[in-house]
This record gives sequence, structure tokens and C-alpha cells, in this order.
Amino acid sequence: MFEFHKKKKSIISAVSFDSRFFDIIKGASYTFIFKILGVFLGFVTNLYLARNYGAEAVGILAVFTTIYIFGSLFSHIGFSTSLLRIVPESKQDKLNSVGRTVTKVYFLITLSSIFVSVLMYTLSESLSLYFFDGKYLDLLGLGSLFFFFFSIYNINLILYRAKEEVRSFAFFQFFQPFLFLCLVISIGFGWLDYSNTIVYSLFITYLILFVITSKQLIGLITIEEKETKYSLKDLVIMSLPMFITSSMWLIISQTDILMLSSMVGNDEVGIYSIVAKIGMLVSFILTSVNMILAPKIALLYYNSDEIGLKELTKKTARLTFYITLPIILILLVFGKFILALFGSEFVSGYYALVIISFGQLVGCACGSVGHFLNMTGSQVIFNKIMMFATVINVFLNYTLIPYYGLVGASVASLISIVFWNLASRYVIYKKFGYSIGVF
Repeated sequence: MFEFHKKKKSIISAVSFDSRFFDIIKGASYTFIFKILGVFLGFVTNLYLARNYGAEAVGILAVFTTIYIFGSLFSHIGFSTSLLRIVPESKQDKLNSVGRTVTKVYFLITLSSIFVSVLMYTLSESLSLYFFDGKYLDLLGLGSLFFFFFSIYNINLILYRAKEEVRSFAFFQFFQPFLFLCLVISIGFGWLDYSNTIVYSLFITYLILFVITSKQLIGLITIEEKETKYSLKDLVIMSLPMFITSSMWLIISQTDILMLSSMVGNDEVGIYSIVAKIGMLVSFILTSVNMILAPKIALLYYNSDEIGLKELTKKTARLTFYITLPIILILLVFGKFILALFGSEFVSGYYALVIISFGQLVGCACGSVGHFLNMTGSQVIFNKIMMFATVINVFLNYTLIPYYGLVGASVASLISIVFWNLASRYVIYKKFGYSIGVF
């Protein structure tokens, strides 16, 4: 009788695990399909800009986008990650179980977004001088007003992920670049020059996306009468380490663009931006899986399901790695041809593409280490790892870019990515007794 119950429990556990893994595959498939479409449209947009206006136009788009991304770091103050823990822990199907907590988060983010908008407006002249040699001051000033919409739209996307509204989240992965491309083409036929066309299209895109996503999410959130698990103080304490970690990751992923802009020029930024986007195809599957995997890791850890946590993370790591290998081989063989589609000047970024692709492959081999540590209460440790990686990245970018340009920036990115992935892998092994990567 005991053996029967033991086998029954084992079967139930296996079925439950397979169901969770199927959810990952299903959710990642939706995300992957729409993200593939989004990436394709992004490449079409960059191809259109590069062919019609040159590498500088692509560089302007990259710098403006990076400024917005850095601004959102301080407006979200870590809540973009903590939401991925708060909502799954409710273990409910409706947002009203955490409606009051979500409302508190949005209240804080609204205040911080307004503050960052004012700060960006105040610093617009300095940004213009540092990144654009004194040009585009008016656009930077106007951009500070539209930043609020960018910030709230991106936190709305996080809420879709936290609630596992996979189809809605995946749809906007496609709709955002589609809308931007339509606006670039339509506005480009008017009286505006290319810089105004690009930036105005960017602003209008985020305004429209803010309205659509906010209207949809407001209908899902109900404020419950009872008190919630998290006070404002609890939310800040939880989010602060994640804010620092997000800061470090953002510096690692975006510093190269800003340093290239200030040290070399926006032509090089345009080439590097295309190279980085193509190189990110290597980690494309991992990114799609991570968007679905993070809240599931949080829920498994919250329920103390160690076996399910281990099996799910290892299985998804193997899946992403072996699907990713053919992509890097394609980039190695056809990289120059792909870059040449954007113009002959972009072929100079081939060696940078190879270096960036290798760094992304290492990340895929290690698995979703960052999400694992953040979702299992180890965000403070991960924060320290990312701080070291950031110091390495900034130092190497500052040292290498003046002498080696694109290749120097890509080497800095490679070394910092390899460091934080391997360090995180080591911490997971020491703390949990197993590795979630392929090897």
C-alpha cells in the first residue's frame, strides 16, 4: 500500500512538472512568434533608416532609446522586478488579490516618473552637448514630457508578465515595432527631417501604447477591502536590491552605446546598435523563455517545491541552449552578408558581432541565473555580483573604446557577461546544491 501511494505521488509530481514545462513551452512559443515578428520589423525599421539616412540615423534612435531606458531605471526603482514576485505569490487567478499592492506600486512609479521627467528636462542641455554636440535640444526637452508614457507603458508590460497574460504581452512585442515603423514611414513623407521623424515617431508610439495598455489593465485591477501582505515599507525593502541589480545590468547593456556616442560618434553607435541587435538573436530563445519562466520560479520557490524548481530550470536551460547553437553558426557564416544588407559601412562590425554572439551563448549555457537568484530571495547576492560586473564593464569600455572602437566595446560586454553568469552559476550551486545550466 505504501509503495502504491509513493508511486501515485511520483506520478502526480511528474504530471505536474510536465504541465509546468508545457506552460513554459506554450507561453514561450507565443512570445517567440510575436517577438520574432517584432525583431523582424525592428530590422526592417533599421534597414529603412540605414538605407535612406545612413548609420547616423540609426545611432540617433539608439541614443534616444538608451536615454529613455536609463530614465526608466530610476522611475521604476526596482518595482519592475519585484512585481514578478508579488503577483505570483498571491496564488490567485485575479489581480484583485493583490490589487491594493499593485496600486501602491503604480502610485510610487507615477511619482518617480514625474520626477525623472522633470530631471530630464532640466538636464536636456547637458545631454544635448554630451551626446549630440549641442544638437536636438528641443527634441530632448520634448522627450522629457513623453518619458512618463514610456515609463508606465513598460511597467504595464511587466504586469502582463507577472499575471502570465502571455498573449497580451507577446502581442505588444510585435505591435510596438509595427506601430513605430508605420509612423516613421508616414511622418517621413512629410516636411520633417530624418532626426525629427525618428524622434517624433518614438514619442507618439509610446503615447499610444501607454493609452492602450493602461485602459486594458485598469479593467483587471480591483481594490480589495482587506489589508494586503505588503506595506509601502515592505515594497521598498524588497525592491531596493532589485533596483541596484537592474541598475548594474542596465549599465552593462547600455554603457557601450553611450560611451561610443561620446568618444567616437553616432555613426559608430549606429553600426554597433545593429551589431548588438543581431548578436542578441543568439539569446533570443532564452529571453523568450525568461519572460514566462520568472513568475513560475517565484511560485515554485514560494511553495517550497525544490524538485520542481530544479527540473524546470534545468530542462528549460537545455532546451534554449541547443536551439541557440544553430543561430550562432548562421551568424558566424553569414554575418558579413547580413550586415551588408544595411550598407557597406556596417560590415566593419563583423568581428564585434562574433564577440557579442559568443557572450550571449555563454549566457544561454548558464541558464536563467539572474531570474533564479532574484525570484528565490537571493537578490542581494546577485546585486553584489552585478556591481562587480558593472565595474569591469565600465572600466573596460573606458579603456578599450578609444583604441579599438566597436571591438573594444564588444570585448567589454563579453567579459562582463561571462563574469556575472559564471559567478551566479557558482552561487546557485553552492546555495542550492545544483546547477541550472547545461553543464
